[in-house]
Amino acid sequence: MLALRTAEGLDLEAFARSTGQDLRLLHADLLQQLAAAGLVERPAGRLRLTLAGMLVSNSVIRALGF
Repeated sequence: MLALRTAEGLDLEAFARSTGQDLRLLHADLLQQLAAAGLVERPAGRLRLTLAGMLVSNSVIRALGF
């Protein structure tokens, strides 16, 4: 969860290895909706909040189940 609050964001592969949960599969529709709303971006295997996403980070993080 804390990685989402950083400029680098969350390494999705590392998260999947350490938790056994692949957010890309588990929350595929939600991630697509968040990206379409301009709240997250997914560069190079990472999940990162945009500036707009940072402003509502608690809601985004809660929606992802953290």
